[in-house]
Amino acid sequence: MIKNFRNELKKRLILSDGAMGTILQIQGLLPKGLLPESFNISEKINHIIAIHKSYAEAGSEILVANTFGANKIKLAEYGLENKLYEINYNAVKAAQKASNGNCLIAMSLAPTGKFIYPVGELTFKESVELYKEQIKAGLDADVDLFQLETMIDLQEVRAAIIAVKELSDKPIIAMMTFDNTYRTILGTTPEVFAITADSLGADVIGANCSVGPEDIYEILKKMASVTDIPLISKPNAGIPSLVNGKTIFPGKPDDFSKLIEELALIGVRIVSACCGSDDKFIKEMSKKLKIINNSELPEKGIKREAGLFLTSRTEFISIGAHHPPVMIGERINPTGKKEFIEELKNGKTNYIRKTAKMQTDDGASMLDINVGVPGTDEIELMKKAILAASNVVQTPLVIDSSNPDAVEEALMLYPGKALVNSISGEEKKINKLMPLIKKYGAAVIVLALDDKGIPETSDERIKTAYTVYNKLTDFGIKSYDIMIDFLTLPISAGQDKALTTLEAIKKNKTILNIPTVLGVSNISFGLPKRTYINAAFLTMCFSAGLSAAIVNPEDELLTGSFYAAKVLIAKDYLAKTYINHFSEKANSYNNEKYSNSTENSKNSGTKSNILSTGEKLYNAVLNGEKEGVVSFVESLLSEGAAPLEIGNKYLIPALEEVGKLFDKNIYFLPQVMESAEVMKIAFARIKKDLPKNTNSNTIKILMATVEGDVHDIGKNIVATLLENNGFEVIDLGRNVKTEKIVAEAIKNKVNFVGLSALMTTTVGEMENVIKELKKNDINVFSMVGGAVVNEDYAKSINADIYAKNAMEAVEKIKQSINKN
Repeated sequence: MIKNFRNELKKRLILSDGAMGTILQIQGLLPKGLLPESFNISEKINHIIAIHKSYAEAGSEILVANTFGANKIKLAEYGLENKLYEINYNAVKAAQKASNGNCLIAMSLAPTGKFIYPVGELTFKESVELYKEQIKAGLDADVDLFQLETMIDLQEVRAAIIAVKELSDKPIIAMMTFDNTYRTILGTTPEVFAITADSLGADVIGANCSVGPEDIYEILKKMASVTDIPLISKPNAGIPSLVNGKTIFPGKPDDFSKLIEELALIGVRIVSACCGSDDKFIKEMSKKLKIINNSELPEKGIKREAGLFLTSRTEFISIGAHHPPVMIGERINPTGKKEFIEELKNGKTNYIRKTAKMQTDDGASMLDINVGVPGTDEIELMKKAILAASNVVQTPLVIDSSNPDAVEEALMLYPGKALVNSISGEEKKINKLMPLIKKYGAAVIVLALDDKGIPETSDERIKTAYTVYNKLTDFGIKSYDIMIDFLTLPISAGQDKALTTLEAIKKNKTILNIPTVLGVSNISFGLPKRTYINAAFLTMCFSAGLSAAIVNPEDELLTGSFYAAKVLIAKDYLAKTYINHFSEKANSYNNEKYSNSTENSKNSGTKSNILSTGEKLYNAVLNGEKEGVVSFVESLLSEGAAPLEIGNKYLIPALEEVGKLFDKNIYFLPQVMESAEVMKIAFARIKKDLPKNTNSNTIKILMATVEGDVHDIGKNIVATLLENNGFEVIDLGRNVKTEKIVAEAIKNKVNFVGLSALMTTTVGEMENVIKELKKNDINVFSMVGGAVVNEDYAKSINADIYAKNAMEAVEKIKQSINKN
């Protein structure tokens, strides 16, 4: 048995186990509507022990307890929430019994079935507490490690890791599941996940389920480029298909074993298998592992790129080392902005949304968020600002506050790895912020000052900054998650101030080469025509080695200097970003993005640079801006526009554009949901002015997850988007019997029946429903979708429509209506 898991990872490859649920299904032990975790509190636990034992005998060194669906939300679907402790405790003990002391036991922590706010209704704190309930039972049963698997929401990954760390120092394996586009359902990439899990302190990271061995290999290669943490490979036995009503996984044991050497070369240290596998897969992999482990462990072929990484939910950026300098937008800051201050006092976020989008369009790679206004609730304002900005842009955010409580709330809400601005050698401040930075996996800016103030010389500033740097790393914050601000002081108070800062930046490059950042504009305080000073200083800073600059992206001279300097210091190969930014072609989309509906209002008499009310409404939907949307609708109504005309001319085209952006991976599910919510608000106001007995759309759609399947996230998203497109949706929920679906379709005289299934064992119920609909001569269009459904299967069961995602479902229903 492995004595020290973390040490063993450095020495050799470790073999984990295979599937549990699909084996129970194949053996006929898991009838429809039965939860595998319920076996843990009945005599059926012997089946679980037998499967564990088969893996142990095949060579598994880690057995994963049968706790995948044992969180309170999932158990409540079966009336088992009061048995949570017993189910989880017994699962660990069952694995221990099967192991007979020869294997480590991991507790499986999986999705709760609900998204975290703002995508869903579950709060981050609630999610942490849900996982802690499971973890406590596992700890009481003396579990060895925790395994997060099949995660689709990055926020849920963060919550689960934090929950483990609040209760234990046991090792954590963290995995997300990615589709064949190498993104999760919410748009997270392997790199974003790896960076985030790395900074949170996971011991092993990787991917499981959804795809086969070759795709998992490609996904893990992407992770290997941004982290040195050991990786785990846990693919499915290929993509399943239904043959004669049975789920068939095409993968063979050899498909897994033949890739192990290549996996080891990219940093994989644990190999495992997911759905469709059994002990034969483990035996085959065990043979291969013995051969590899008898020789020296190969050196990792893909190295983590040097530098500091930051992420949003969907994108990441690299700072420092050999990477080009980055621009941090400074405009979301109330200093000197009366209108913004008034907005903050009224709890509004329109300025934040518009400014966030404008700054990123003008070249900002990150956005600084500061909402500190005397006399206001900074904690609530910061929460609103983080949500507003992260819903309209994909760029990472900088949390700029001196209030530790505001920083913590922001770090909880932020779906990724943020940068905290800032910490210093001031004892009171560092002691409060260090624990938050470590707990939430953030990066941090270190100010070169302490309780004595700002040092006068460059050497003293370096010494002060490095002292703080050492405190942070000693506390457990990773060295590559730290930046230094050597501080910009006004040259109006002494012209040597600029030179001192430049010297510190240059010297740092030759010592520790920690990434550096500066708030550039402070250099010109008190002087006229400040932009000239700012632009010149920015160029000098980049020449000295500055990694990131906090500036105003809307300042054309400063922005021009930023792009030009990158070319001159050889950080812009072939001047590509310079050319792209300034070329007429590159600017064409930017010039159109605020007036996509100009064609709809050619005769409005407005100037090209002034948006009509219709254009404002269009952009509100496009950008997910709730504030003002009702007033835009009311203005159009008062101008004489017919209610249905507003929907057809502005709202529907806007959501169609959202769909196009989604298809291009420019928008992701959170942005789609936000736009759909704005559409819903607008339609609700329009309906008040519709003539009686008139509806913007009388099409009725029944939605249901089929019998035996309790997964309904995808179905809920489709239902929401359909409602927000004006359709009447009757949502029957999950685990719905065929008879009920048929009865409700007749009762409500629906036009479409939408069916969802996530499990290979329940997907066959779709065919039963469609057969019953036809048998009862119910004249409806049938639509199917879900993780295990594809177009070929949809055709084989005579479904009228197959949709691979929510946006496609809406579009295909519209197409069907138009054809008929």
